[in-house]
Amino acid sequence: MASEPVWRRLGTYLLNSDNEIQDVELIPGTGKEWQVQYPDNQHSPFLLFEGHLGIPEKILYRAFLEVVRTYPSFRKVETANTEDALVASSIVLLTNADHNSAFNFRKQMISDGKLDVQKELAYIRLLAMIPKNSKSSLLWHHRRWLLERIYPAAPSVRVASEWQVMLPVDVCQTEVSIVSRACESYRRNYHAWAHRSFILQHMRERCPAAVDPAWKALLLTEYTTMTSWLESHISDYSAAQYLCQLQRLMQELDVYPAATPPPSTPTIGWPLEYFVDLIRRYPDHETLWLGARTTLACRGTLPDTEGQRALQRLKDDFLADAGEAGPGGELAWDRVYVLRFWVWYLKQSGKVVLTNESVRSFLSCDSPAATLAHGQHLLQST
Repeated sequence: MASEPVWRRLGTYLLNSDNEIQDVELIPGTGKEWQVQYPDNQHSPFLLFEGHLGIPEKILYRAFLEVVRTYPSFRKVETANTEDALVASSIVLLTNADHNSAFNFRKQMISDGKLDVQKELAYIRLLAMIPKNSKSSLLWHHRRWLLERIYPAAPSVRVASEWQVMLPVDVCQTEVSIVSRACESYRRNYHAWAHRSFILQHMRERCPAAVDPAWKALLLTEYTTMTSWLESHISDYSAAQYLCQLQRLMQELDVYPAATPPPSTPTIGWPLEYFVDLIRRYPDHETLWLGARTTLACRGTLPDTEGQRALQRLKDDFLADAGEAGPGGELAWDRVYVLRFWVWYLKQSGKVVLTNESVRSFLSCDSPAATLAHGQHLLQST
């Protein structure tokens, strides 16, 4: 009797919810070294231990080649072979999460009632754990499509965004956790952060004027998570941009972190002070300066007198002391960033009149020394 093809065995593991697979990892090579350590492994050539599924890369690619020979296209699948094709498509997507035809086939199977949508949601979570898969825009779009089918917005509920869903608070928490895991495995994951932004926009729509304690707790937890994340991923601009969106939502809902002074307190003001504190520690990271600019722009109003003085001191400190000439004789970039920030701030505040042409000329400088000289001349001439 012929043995079962390896791709069918692997697909069965991925789609069988009884296995309770919590994690998937690709193992380099054929995985022989693991087989030596676990000679009684009944799942060989795969390794399944306490919900963790290890898949040797060479075995996966061999399974993929077997699948594409059997199913060169998912656009025309015989009705009698749909179950087999579902298993095959799970292997294709595990290998290549940008395979549009495989995703469309699975959508059709869900629409026809031949694939359980909750099981598919669990499968997509596993796909997102593979670093190269987590950066796929199709994967995150497919996940939102699934959520929209499971938690559709009622016809009587007016939803401002195109994503017509009504997600419970625990589902939102699950989604941001999945994104965090995906971004840990693949840094600067734009499409994962975009998915998280969709969740945040939905949270804005779900939160009324009087915020429910469960939603408030989620916002505060998300803020704590994001500030810790940014402090260990200083150059992650997508994370900084998302944090600015989160801070803006919290301000709109009057939800503030513990020990945050009330908005009426004379200070530089939360959340700008968070970025200023990071800037003083890591001044040569442009992401933080852009985060401070975005925070001010979203705020809609300038800081009070004390806050403006704090920004003035920040500028003076860096232009006076920071960024001495390096080994190559060039000035450090922290001076460039503070000057760019200050020119932008003065233009936004209306304290100086700067033409668009002069600003473009200033920003086009291609070296720290040229930027500093041009910026100082620009400020002196206004």
